[in-house]
Amino acid sequence: MEAILNHFKTKLESITTNTGTEQDPVLIRDIKTAELDEGQLDDKVTLQLPGAFFDITDMSYSTAGENLGMADTEVTVRLAVRKKDATRYALLNKITKALVGTSGTNFGGILKETQRKVSYDDIFEYRITFGLMYFDESAIPQYQSLTGDDRPDANIAYTIRKPGK
Repeated sequence: MEAILNHFKTKLESITTNTGTEQDPVLIRDIKTAELDEGQLDDKVTLQLPGAFFDITDMSYSTAGENLGMADTEVTVRLAVRKKDATRYALLNKITKALVGTSGTNFGGILKETQRKVSYDDIFEYRITFGLMYFDESAIPQYQSLTGDDRPDANIAYTIRKPGK
């Protein structure tokens, strides 16, 4: 799961605007704060805006078969911008372009699922939910084959896991 969070942080921090020229670029980060969502918006702490706060908000695990553990995963990005920030729609598009279709270690392509707007005193918060498939190696069942005299009675069904797994 750490790989997912690191991926989101890297992608959000890479969103920039070139204020220089093509030959002499001057890149300025569009998102001033990109960090794990620990309630910063709810606690109304002083923030550098625009800010993007992200976390894994839902994981539905399943075992699709032997040696395949996976989780349908949602990551929510909470983008906070000042109400008078005219670049907010361009920033929402940049976030979508930076994340959708990307993947990483143990997770598949990211898709945008939902987006909604919440209004606070002087800021808008855009809650953007992204979906992805996470392949969890720690959740893979470990099966053991039995042969010869170790075989159980054929009339009884057994699931045997390797010790310590």
